[in-house]
Formats: sequence, C-alpha cells, structure tokens
Amino acid sequence: MRIFCISDLHNYLPEIPDCDLLLIAGDINGFSQISHQCAFLEGAFKRWVGGIIGRGIDIVAVAGNHDWLMQNHPNLWKEIYYSYGYCYDSKHTNHINRFYYLEDSDLDYNGLKIFGTPGSLPFHNWAFNYPEEKIGKVLENAAGADIIISHGPPKGIADLVMRPTLDNVGSQSLLQFIDNYQPKLVVCGHIHYNHGIYQRGATKIISCSVVNESYEADKKHQPIMVEL
Repeated sequence: MRIFCISDLHNYLPEIPDCDLLLIAGDINGFSQISHQCAFLEGAFKRWVGGIIGRGIDIVAVAGNHDWLMQNHPNLWKEIYYSYGYCYDSKHTNHINRFYYLEDSDLDYNGLKIFGTPGSLPFHNWAFNYPEEKIGKVLENAAGADIIISHGPPKGIADLVMRPTLDNVGSQSLLQFIDNYQPKLVVCGHIHYNHGIYQRGATKIISCSVVNESYEADKKHQPIMVEL
C-alpha cells in the first residue's frame, strides 16, 4: 500500500502524487475566524478533497491546534464533513466513505487499524490542547494500532523548538506508547521545521508539515511517501 503523509496545511493545498491513501496530521486551517474556516472547508478544501477522492485515493485526517471549528463547533463541522465523500444507501445505515475524520478514534482500513488524535501539549490555549495525562488516556484506546496519526509529535523526536532556548515539546506519553507497542507508522506535524523521516525501534515516524516555520509553503516540505 502506497501512503503519502502531510500535515500543517494552513490553507495550502499541495498536489498529491498517485497513491492508495493520504494521511493528514492536522492544522488544515490557517484562518483564525470561524467564518473564514467554514468558507475554506466548504470551498477550496472541499474541492481539493473531491479531486483526490475522484482519483481513487482515500483520505484519513485529524485536526490540530489551529482547527478551532472542529473543536468549538463540532455539529457545524459534521455537516461540512458529511458532504465530502459519503455514499449512503437509501436508509442511511451503510455507507462507503472515502474521507475519514478521526478524533481520538480509530478505523479498520483494509486490515490496518488506524488511530487518530488531534491533541498536542498545551501552548497559548489553542484548540485541542491536551495535558500529558489526557494524551496518555487517549492513547489507551490505540493499543494494537498499525498507524497513529497525531498532530503533536512524541517527546524528543521531531519536536525541537526555540522559545527562546532549545526545547523538546513533544509528548512523553506518545513516546512511551511507541516504545511499548511499536506501531508500524506514526504520522505527526505541529513543529513545522522538523519535516522528515525518523525511526524509533520498528516504528517509522513521519513529521510532514507542508509549511515552514514562517507559515509559508516550502518546496522542501513535500508529501512524504511510505509503503506498508
């Protein structure tokens, strides 16, 4: 299975190469106002998603700390999300979904268990800021997952920032989960300039922000491909 990984779009919509599955690790939005987030998700982002789905590519996404609509207006987000690629039967009981949104939840995708969480450690009281103990609690439901999509990175991996001194801002609970369960793949973002591929035991960790630290689309920050 050919999988491409991206994160931290902040309204940038990159071209996605041919693949089986696209994973998006949060911060889809760049706007702060809810009305602007709605317009983007109902307009440009929906068209972009539709084009990808139309090529036979499935999408699994989580939110991030800039995705206020998903946190503060979940019913409004649900209305938008339901229009992205559902094919309902006449009784609206069974459906074929091509665009999956996960929020501390999982799905079985072609025999792979995928778990997704929008959480990142508290900073400036942004959306989906989870204290360490909540991240640990959420991950209790991820045991046995093959793929973890987490907006925030694990402690000590793809999490180095300067504020104003060097600091690791990733989750110790996520790192411990990786060490305990060794999922095949962890996809994260949040810290834009740590774009790259990392390894922790048997686990491949992908940090895949589309933008750089200045919130500008960066040609060096291309979607990262993995094979599972």
